[in-house]
Amino acid sequence: MRMAELSRQSGVPRETIHYYLREGLLPEPLRTGRTRATYDERHLERLRLIRRLREERFLPIAVIRSMVQVGLEGGDIDTGALSALARMTPASAGSEPIERDVVELARERGLLGAEFDAAALDGASGRDLLVAVRQAAELDPEARELSLADMAACAPVVARMVREEAAVFFQRALASGRLADTIGALARSRLAVQRYLVSYRSLSMQQVVQQLLDAMQEARQPKVELLPPGGGGTGDACPRAGDAHGWVWRQMMTGREARIRELSPEQCGRLSASTRALVDLIFGGALEVPVLERFALGRLRLAEGELAKALSSSEDGKLERVVNALGAVLSVDPSNDADPARVALASLRRGLLLVRLPESLGLRPRAQADLRNVVAALGAAPGKVEAESALCMEGNARLALAREAAAANQTHAALRILESGVALEDDGPLGAATRALHESLRLTSTQDSWPGG
Repeated sequence: MRMAELSRQSGVPRETIHYYLREGLLPEPLRTGRTRATYDERHLERLRLIRRLREERFLPIAVIRSMVQVGLEGGDIDTGALSALARMTPASAGSEPIERDVVELARERGLLGAEFDAAALDGASGRDLLVAVRQAAELDPEARELSLADMAACAPVVARMVREEAAVFFQRALASGRLADTIGALARSRLAVQRYLVSYRSLSMQQVVQQLLDAMQEARQPKVELLPPGGGGTGDACPRAGDAHGWVWRQMMTGREARIRELSPEQCGRLSASTRALVDLIFGGALEVPVLERFALGRLRLAEGELAKALSSSEDGKLERVVNALGAVLSVDPSNDADPARVALASLRRGLLLVRLPESLGLRPRAQADLRNVVAALGAAPGKVEAESALCMEGNARLALAREAAAANQTHAALRILESGVALEDDGPLGAATRALHESLRLTSTQDSWPGG
């Protein structure tokens, strides 16, 4: 028979048959041409045997290969013990065929380990895994993306867990010298371990939600504050006449927003519509929402205000309000502005806000990306941002990034972040905080380098 007929009668996909041929599990076919071969009953019976060994006894390909090499009766191979070890959970998919696009989706999303070849996926456990992927793919769009993302998060963690489990098992087996007894103990423990894993996951998620609620209770006012640089810069002098537009923006970029109150009503009246709307929002004046929504920083400040209200609320539905407000914060694109100073300021404000929120929200990478974007935006426009403003925004961004690195025990990375900036030389609050962190990290780095440290 030709390959197509062999695949049809055995129920084994062509790709899997080719894999078995390469692995030496099947006899060589009769070659009738460079790309033509024929198969007979020997191949069909061998394929049926391999399927039984995989589906009924859960034997891995390596064991089946050894059985083929020493004789199908198994020789000295303890196939019963190996079957018990391989079969961690009962399979339920049976011989149900799995579509190729499901396999491609699983590989594309990182749901399959590199060791899961076509033959592994053709086994009962492999089909069970792919059935789960297919069930996720058939859900409504929102549930589909959530479940596939959840699976992608689980895959590498489960792979590490299995390696640890294997080490625990073999250490016990080596210590006792009785493999069969250890496998029996493993079999008796499966149900308890499975129940523990499911319960641990559920309990941990409950704890995450509770920690998030507790953290929200504490962070009632996530006010973003920039540490100002030293005095004597252009940001100090309040304009006595004329257009105060540039001065107002310098105060916002150098951590001196409170000084904007020094402007007279006449000077405020000369501000541009967007700047005046921003000043009114900061100090509780008439809210010009349509004007603020025209630029990224305006939308961000509106979302910050909604988040502050949601966090300080004691009404039912607080979590939903917080999530909606955070969604508005995250929807802002700081780079959608032609002015590099405003790009840097919007990125900085959001980065400083996100690093203060509970880690369980998973927003640390977004925060760090925003903070790095501050440095990138200023570096891409040298000389286009007033020096003191650039110093303050970059210095605050680097300080926050260094604190994040230090919290992750990346001392040397934190030192590099601080030393590549200019805030160490500043004589104001920003410089003082930067130098204090730098000195603390330097001492830690020195202690870590001591012999035995």
